[in-house]
Amino acid sequence: MKKIKGFTLIELLAVIVILAVIALIATPIILNVIDRAKKGAIKETVNGYIESIQNTVAINSLETADQYNNISCSLSNDQMLCDNESTIEVKVKGDKLDRFNILFSEKGIIESGKFRKGNYCGNYRRNKGVDFVKCDSIDASEVSFTPEDTNWKVTNVEEALDDIRSLRK
Repeated sequence: MKKIKGFTLIELLAVIVILAVIALIATPIILNVIDRAKKGAIKETVNGYIESIQNTVAINSLETADQYNNISCSLSNDQMLCDNESTIEVKVKGDKLDRFNILFSEKGIIESGKFRKGNYCGNYRRNKGVDFVKCDSIDASEVSFTPEDTNWKVTNVEEALDDIRSLRK
């Protein structure tokens, strides 16, 4: 009688268990790498927006009488609407943010901002860069801030712009 070569059922089950353990260990690591890559891409997108907005505002300030000192603006679909009632088109190359609300300082420099890109939300601070916050319950179209301390609060954008205008008076 010839001896048949092959693996036993126990050996096959042992290999399957080992592969399952490896998959359980590797999956969270791979998902974390993907999440960090997405956040890195969004940080670069926000920095691109900041640069593009600053350049557009500088050019617009030279061509028009619009000033961007101590005002807040909201950017959506390449249109920036500010509480000084100016609207300018901002051309941004690359990936687009869903929403980006910004606050200009007294010198017309972007001091801070709040953005949303898909399931990611975050804050931009001029000297600190970008940090991410949980945004599952916040609609970025309703996010605004107070100019005194740049603490964020959820409110209606039009009401927020009126609040900011009244604070300046």
